[in-house]
Amino acid sequence: MTDISLDISGKIDEPTVQALAGLKEVADAFGVPFFIIGAKAKEFVLKHVHGLELRRSTMDMDFGVSLTS
Repeated sequence: MTDISLDISGKIDEPTVQALAGLKEVADAFGVPFFIIGAKAKEFVLKHVHGLELRRSTMDMDFGVSLTS
């Protein structure tokens, strides 16, 4: 399988990193994998991978989870 993960280490602002760290801590405690979706995911790719400045930004963060039941 090919790894298509993008490395944006050190490129995201500290409040966002802290929010994601808190979310990961809770998700890990319950054994629930999650992923970022929506406008924030698009911002991560366009701004932090491709260096494009966005005209509009969003403060909310949408995520999905994977549950077996």
